[in-house]
Amino acid sequence: TSIQEAVKSALNRDRSMIYDPIVVHLGQQKYGLLNMQVLLLAQCDLLENLSNEFQELSFKDPLTFTGMEDNEIIPAMPEMIRAEYKSIFKEFTDRYKKAFYEAGISYILLSTKTPLEEALIHYLTDRARGSK
Repeated sequence: TSIQEAVKSALNRDRSMIYDPIVVHLGQQKYGLLNMQVLLLAQCDLLENLSNEFQELSFKDPLTFTGMEDNEIIPAMPEMIRAEYKSIFKEFTDRYKKAFYEAGISYILLSTKTPLEEALIHYLTDRARGSK
């Protein structure tokens, strides 16, 4: 059972059972119980790693994207698109940073690895200084 399958299975149960442990197949007629906290933490780790890899486009092997409208398979070589991807990502974040600044909204770009406490300290420190 993959982490993704286990999470989907657990969250598709009756609401009263969502956080109960789930039975997972361990292979060759072996099964075990998995605590939802452990499962959700594992999913968080996977998503964090994936987020970091996408933000930096640190993949080394060829990638395959699937078009959302027509399911077209689109191959990509990370080393060939990394610079353009990073440039587009920077333009995207800069555009939001500018719009938030102009609207008087605090903006801090954080990684998903940033602990909540650290994010709050950044926010509260900037707010105390009166900066946007």
